[in-house]
Amino acid sequence: MSVVTSRVRGMEREWGTPTGEMLAGILGLLDGLDDDRGLATDRERVDLASVAIEASDRLRLLAAVLVGEAEATGADVAATGLSVVSWLADTRRMTRPEVWTLVHQGRDLAEFPMVRAAGLAGRLSPTQARAICDVLVDLPDELGPAMLRQAESDMVGYAAGLDSRGLATAAEHLLEVLAPETAEDLEAKRLERELRLARRNRGLDFADDRHGSVLIKGKLPVLAAQSLIVQIDAIVARDHRRALDALDPLAEDVTPAMRRADALVELAAAAALHQDAPAHGGDRPRIVVTIPEERLTDLAASGGLVGPGCPSRRVSCDSSAAMPTSSRSPWVGAPRCWTSGGSIDWSPARSVRR
Repeated sequence: MSVVTSRVRGMEREWGTPTGEMLAGILGLLDGLDDDRGLATDRERVDLASVAIEASDRLRLLAAVLVGEAEATGADVAATGLSVVSWLADTRRMTRPEVWTLVHQGRDLAEFPMVRAAGLAGRLSPTQARAICDVLVDLPDELGPAMLRQAESDMVGYAAGLDSRGLATAAEHLLEVLAPETAEDLEAKRLERELRLARRNRGLDFADDRHGSVLIKGKLPVLAAQSLIVQIDAIVARDHRRALDALDPLAEDVTPAMRRADALVELAAAAALHQDAPAHGGDRPRIVVTIPEERLTDLAASGGLVGPGCPSRRVSCDSSAAMPTSSRSPWVGAPRCWTSGGSIDWSPARSVRR
């Protein structure tokens, strides 16, 4: 028997709550699980997977309920001296966003008892329960308690035939069913409220993934994002047509997501080329590239860009040059433009050698 099982059983015997005995029994059964499915039929394997998913869903929702109860009653701080988020992150090796997901779902299930009962009974998955709670939270207060409970009952009923995405789509017509005479006004207020929230919650973050890439995560209001989406889609469509024309069997297999990433980079390059960005610290934003002169010469020679009377540094683009920082005399420059012929010309405003 695991240490966790012993503690749960001991605590629940002392407290006399059946929830702990049930959880301890589940953990004990899982500890005794072995690979006994060698002779299972195909039907049995499929049924076992389905039952395991149902059990996992119900336990996940129960965990959310218990976490929500611990937070609501203050048991987390009283028993551990920590908030439930810090405690679970430390003891269960969960990330804080993972714990917050449980906390928020526990709060929602406490607010909507019909959703909680259906989830614990196995009639709702965690994703369905979350979708329903998201819909119910967004309903206008003008509906009143009775109509909100009717909406909760309707959404739980819809879950029998719809997944989480289908439930979110069905919610678009929920007001028309509940209050057809005021649905238009309520919908207008909802859209106005969503716009205010979208503007307030807008954001853009960059994070180094420590593997040579940068993670970009953001949120924009729909209309503001649409301009960016249209520009990126146009570049993606153009490059996709080029790829179809090429039909090169040795070409890189580029996914749609990769094409969108390339399009975003191209948009940024176009903005830099036209110097649309404002001055930052008295100068335009620029990328600084440091290249040893020997390396620059080798690259220029291999590319056929160096000829008589053409120094090796004239292989990039119009840029500024800075004082070398080592005895190997690297050139430090900031590319600003590309020549129309595809080659690059580096014309430093001043060239300094040590």
